[in-house]
Amino acid sequence: MPPRLRALRKTVLFIVVLAVLGAARPSQASERRANLENTLRQDRSPQTRQRAAVSLGELGDTAALPALILSLLGDREAAVRAACADALAALAEPGAQHALRAATHDESEVVRRQASAALNKLVPPTDGERSGIGQHVTIVVGRMGSKAKSGTMADIPGRLREAVIKEMRGTGEIDVIEDLKNAGDAKSGYSVDSSVTRLVRRTTPAGELEIACDISMIIANLPGRSVVGMVSGGASVIGPRGPSTRPTKAFLESLESEALIQAVKETHSSLVTFLRHQTRGSK
Repeated sequence: MPPRLRALRKTVLFIVVLAVLGAARPSQASERRANLENTLRQDRSPQTRQRAAVSLGELGDTAALPALILSLLGDREAAVRAACADALAALAEPGAQHALRAATHDESEVVRRQASAALNKLVPPTDGERSGIGQHVTIVVGRMGSKAKSGTMADIPGRLREAVIKEMRGTGEIDVIEDLKNAGDAKSGYSVDSSVTRLVRRTTPAGELEIACDISMIIANLPGRSVVGMVSGGASVIGPRGPSTRPTKAFLESLESEALIQAVKETHSSLVTFLRHQTRGSK
């Protein structure tokens, strides 16, 4: 069984959940919503949890937002996560946007599709956004670093560089120069320095192994290399539940590598958004 992905901007999501919890007054919480939330969190049957998510969406009570977000990002079953995405679309609460963006990187195609559809309902893309950045942009891949250490994954900066270049090359409007030494070849555009700011492992309350990775990118103008912005993103992967045996080095390295790749995807999405706003402002 492949590891389950939970990609999210953790800080932003945490703030969103706290804000919603603070805004919801207990006196307004219906008994039906509370029962459905409890079912969504605890019931052993995936079908029952899925029905609970659907019902919460139909109920239309935005106080259910935190429970739906947590299950969207944390439930083991793709059908339940997809139902949570649909329910969040039905609630039409802007606070769900960050979690839904994270879910567009889910391991399940169904969840990715439903999360994207939900995002489009919450924030319909403009014509410029549908076309991506809006114009070709040159990016020089700069320095790679890591504040984090790993006992299993060698050369974290090297792995980071590979993942960053792959994401940039996958965006048609980005012209990539892979070496900072060749920055003189770019008369305009940006340089991007990237760093792994966190790579940690923990055991979840359910006994699963979770690897979390955070990435930051510093963006500078070319040719002057004056800093104009910074973006960041993070992701977690969870290994399948299994017997209480010691994970092998190869297994840990695989989880760390997947967490890094997914964190780069999330950060790259923020980079594209930044570049889109920059190109708009230059018109």
